[in-house]
Amino acid sequence: MSDVFPELDTARVVVDETTRSRHLTAIQGALARRSRRPHRGMRSLALGLALVVAVPVLALAAEDTVPGDFLYPLKRATEPVIRLIDSDVSMKRRVEELETLLARDAPEPVIRDHMDVARDTVSEGHPWLIHRIDRVAEELEERRTESDRPSPTDQPATGTTTTTATPTTKATATETTDRTDASDTTTPRRDG
Repeated sequence: MSDVFPELDTARVVVDETTRSRHLTAIQGALARRSRRPHRGMRSLALGLALVVAVPVLALAAEDTVPGDFLYPLKRATEPVIRLIDSDVSMKRRVEELETLLARDAPEPVIRDHMDVARDTVSEGHPWLIHRIDRVAEELEERRTESDRPSPTDQPATGTTTTTATPTTKATATETTDRTDASDTTTPRRDG
């Protein structure tokens, strides 16, 4: 540059005292603001670390959920990632959820709806999963037939007799009871 502008080699910038102090004050203010935020990077790092830890923990907590549970959408969201390792994960999970719903005595319409989802998800190349769905359908049908039968409390048992209580009369002051025989019956007797 000195060949093009030789005067720049010898040039000197002169700044008056007010401009100099104004610039120094601005620089010191910027440094002070920056030093008040030293943890900004730490906060970002902590938030990032919390997310890196929280997402897998939540995904693990969502593993045993069934339709209707709070974390169930997270379970469904993780399936594409798990499918990279296990291509049958969706089919297995739908059948396991169906069995869990049955074990938890979920309402029949909920079980039937999820049974349809499981049947749609499971392919013909997985007969063991189809067999598990069929077992759930059989057990659900057994429950339905058991609930259609009258319960033992609805009918009197055979061979039993029912007794009814009869009102008794009170004895007056002039009557007394006396045991007349060993059969423990009482008869009123009038005193004279």
